Amino acid sequence: MSRVHGGAGDQDPRAVAALAEARQRIAAVAKLRRAELEMTQEQVAEALGCSVAYYQRVEYAKVNLSLRFLAHLAVVLGCELEDMLQPRERRLRARRSTAKKAAN
Repeated sequence: MSRVHGGAGDQDPRAVAALAEARQRIAAVAKLRRAELEMTQEQVAEALGCSVAYYQRVEYAKVNLSLRFLAHLAVVLGCELEDMLQPRERRLRARRSTAKKAAN
């Protein structure tokens, strides 16, 4: 029986790097959206049903999130799940093009 996680594959440098990058992207979006919404970490943590300490670890990219938690975080922050994982450049380009369309 093969293991889905927790095995030797967890040591693959590519997987480790990809996970670290995803955590950084999620943290950056969480901080940005929370600031845009003028919410405190306490308010976001309460809406998520987690401790403030845990949410702080999310913003510092120190915790691996479940897909369920990530989806809930996206809802609380008013964005799409996909936005949480997009590279920063792509998010910025999408926002700029949306802002340009709204201005016209």
